[in-house]
Amino acid sequence: EQSIKIPKVLHEVHGERSNWRDIFLAHSLALVSTVFIVISSLDDMQTWQSIFLGILTYDLVGGVVANFSLSTSSNYAANPSKRRGFILLHLLQPTLLVLVFQADWIIVLSMSAYILISSIIVNSLQSHSQQVITGAFLSITGIFLLQIPIIEITPILQFLFTVFLLKLPLAWAVRWYDLNS
Repeated sequence: EQSIKIPKVLHEVHGERSNWRDIFLAHSLALVSTVFIVISSLDDMQTWQSIFLGILTYDLVGGVVANFSLSTSSNYAANPSKRRGFILLHLLQPTLLVLVFQADWIIVLSMSAYILISSIIVNSLQSHSQQVITGAFLSITGIFLLQIPIIEITPILQFLFTVFLLKLPLAWAVRWYDLNS
């Protein structure tokens, strides 16, 4: 597959070089998910909440696909200091989620803390096999926690947290590709 040079402003999303397939898959799924989530939120939310929700959905869904790609994974593997910054940047999502889902702020902050701590744990592991199994374990455990009936959570928030659980502790924190091979 022919690689294309990515503009510097998009290196954090797609790395320095990527391919059209990976870019298309990340952005098409992000777009379809965003349209669906925003349309389904219009009756229950104010316009500004739907806009924030759209931005969050696009970032989270597109980010899952992009983070599994060779180009994005390689970008962060080659720049370890960017990995810490990436986790810190994801403190913004819980802040926006609290603004959008004000009544659910305890669930938002609790799940966000779980996701960020899980990501830090997986990122700190040196062994690829330990990263994979721990990332999968923590992601699936988080998804399981979202299913507990005593936790009342809206379907949109449940979807976003499921995607967030796939994005950070699994897609991003695991170094999927061996850059030495």
